[in-house]
Amino acid sequence: TGRPPGRTPLPHPPLREESCWIGNWRRGTGTVGAPTPAVPSPAPRGNAGEADGEGSATRPTAAGTAPPVSRAFDDGPAVELRVLDPGIALVVMRSGGGNMFTEETVRGLESAFERLGADETVKVVVLTGGQAFSMGGTPEALERLAEGHGSFTDVPFLYEGLLRCDRPVIAALSGHASGGGLAFGLHADIVLMAREGMYAANFLNYGFTPGMGATYILERRLGRSTAAEMFYSAKPFSGAELERRGAQVTFLARDEVLPAALDLARSVAGRPPAAVRALKRELASRTLDELSGAVEKEAELHTRVLGQEAVTRVRDHTGRVRGYADGDAPVAAAPPRDASSPAPQERRAAPLSEPAGPDRETVIAAVVDILCGHLYLTAEEIDRRLSFSEMGVDSLGAVEIVRDLDERFGVGLDSVAVYDHPTLDRLADFVLAEADRGRALRTAALSPREPAVRTATRAPAVHLPEAREQAPKPPLGPGPARPPEPTAA
Repeated sequence: TGRPPGRTPLPHPPLREESCWIGNWRRGTGTVGAPTPAVPSPAPRGNAGEADGEGSATRPTAAGTAPPVSRAFDDGPAVELRVLDPGIALVVMRSGGGNMFTEETVRGLESAFERLGADETVKVVVLTGGQAFSMGGTPEALERLAEGHGSFTDVPFLYEGLLRCDRPVIAALSGHASGGGLAFGLHADIVLMAREGMYAANFLNYGFTPGMGATYILERRLGRSTAAEMFYSAKPFSGAELERRGAQVTFLARDEVLPAALDLARSVAGRPPAAVRALKRELASRTLDELSGAVEKEAELHTRVLGQEAVTRVRDHTGRVRGYADGDAPVAAAPPRDASSPAPQERRAAPLSEPAGPDRETVIAAVVDILCGHLYLTAEEIDRRLSFSEMGVDSLGAVEIVRDLDERFGVGLDSVAVYDHPTLDRLADFVLAEADRGRALRTAALSPREPAVRTATRAPAVHLPEAREQAPKPPLGPGPARPPEPTAA
């Protein structure tokens, strides 16, 4: 193809991971010799480790004992269902590409939860994903919605399925989530999120108003003020920032989210099943009553706002993503400067000293450092001539690069910036430009208003007619009453 060689992340093999305890394997294969005591092997990294259920729920309680029994079910390649003793169901989304709501993923989720509903041994459910929990709808589905060929309410499972499951559902959002994918996870009974994760309600980026009950559940879980900022700005928030703002979910380090969810599930599984189910139905019914009204209002709002603008925005975003993946992303033009704002050399100094922005080499060094951490490379291995796609940065990597740049420089970028500026130098220039624009905006807002210049003029003389002296007129009506004359004694 003529393109220089680059690093490409390999997909996870479509194999089911099974625990292998050395002692049991030797006994099962008839190996001569005393059985070796079972010891838990180090948890594998990546999605495979998460799917195996890191934590005490899948490990033996004593040396030489067998691990908990695991029953696996085939619900398609996009979703894996395993039932672990003691009655813990683990549902893992594995579709790749951000676990978007493809037809295979939706069918797999519906099938898994239908199977769980008929399994009396299941007492609690843990739902998780991989590096991404779920990034919401696919570009094709969003385009159909924008054209009016469907509605968010066409798949009610995505906003009420977890609530209608009569077993408690614990959502372990150890990876990123956005749009409908974030709303889907927040509808669970208990939610655990990663401090390193990036979470966005980016509906307006596509010309959509929120759907899937997002206007209700984000306010309830994350707070009304935070939800409003997420909706209007459409920018991603880190889990650490949501935790600082007091969101009503549990935040942990990424590697601790799934183990903590499994430990919590084990506690729930130890409670009386009948009482647990009755409580789940009661609490969920209250939420469903409030949620249904919010979903209806969201659907009404969609009929008023969806149209050609949304179609154009979805197609534009899809084109950027595909162009980035193909390595032929166009050079993004700088946004036009507002004619009403003064040119940089005309701006007045603000009364408060605005800190100087980063220089270009500082930004480039930061991007190199972020790439090294993401791609496991050294600085010498970073080739500035290659695009990020050629280096092996996928869409989830773009989210993490933007997150780290925002933490360092506070520029508030969107992940699409990596698609529009797909090389190290172009991204550094864009970060500098955004930092300059933000600093100019703050300078303009803090600058004192200059008083208007007024020219002193003498008012023209006004000639009044001379007043004529007139005799005072007697008061109208009777005068004041005289005091009575004194009478003789």
